[in-house]
Amino acid sequence: LTASTTYYFKMWSYTNSGSNIDFKTDGTPPTDDATTDAGGGASQDDIIISELCDPQNNYADDRYIEIYNPTGSTIDLTGAQVVAVGNGSDIFTWTLSGTIDPCEALICGDATTSGAFTADFAEETWSNNNGSWNGKSGDGAYYKNSSGTTIDDASSHGSFENKNSIRNSDINNPNVSYTSSEWTSSGVTDAGSGDSNPGTHINDDCSGSSNDSDAEVATIAQ
Repeated sequence: LTASTTYYFKMWSYTNSGSNIDFKTDGTPPTDDATTDAGGGASQDDIIISELCDPQNNYADDRYIEIYNPTGSTIDLTGAQVVAVGNGSDIFTWTLSGTIDPCEALICGDATTSGAFTADFAEETWSNNNGSWNGKSGDGAYYKNSSGTTIDDASSHGSFENKNSIRNSDINNPNVSYTSSEWTSSGVTDAGSGDSNPGTHINDDCSGSSNDSDAEVATIAQ
């Protein structure tokens, strides 16, 4: 349904079924209407991981994980977490705060980078703990909401050594199972160059999300 739109309902009740179905066609059928809200139904459960980057140069400081808000509403990230997975084990966690705007991408990375970009969620110790996060088998990340539920899981991603892996532009919903067809990888010499654009996801159209608007349900009394 479209946001901020009034929908009208008219109902004809019936009894029986098949060839014996009997619709009520006399009198005035009951009617009602309901207006969908302007959006705002988005939540932490709509966030997706949108990019993993292991550049060839300055890799310890410039490795990053990006999250993206594919909805048309601002989302409060307080208490949500992004967890980096190396060789099949959790190796580092960023605890998020603040908000993420519609179509906005934010970066989890190190507090000290080479200068090509600045991490939005910056932890000085990321560079000291990411030696096993090098794009090989068993590497990746997953995102949890503030209740600790895993919402989007790319923890067994693999195959992004000296590359970045970007979530395809038609993917607007999280997936608890890594699906290779949702991602495209390319070589990256330096983070922030070539196809690596930290903080700018390739999809800047929020209209694809299934969470842009909430619809009220009109109940008709017979």
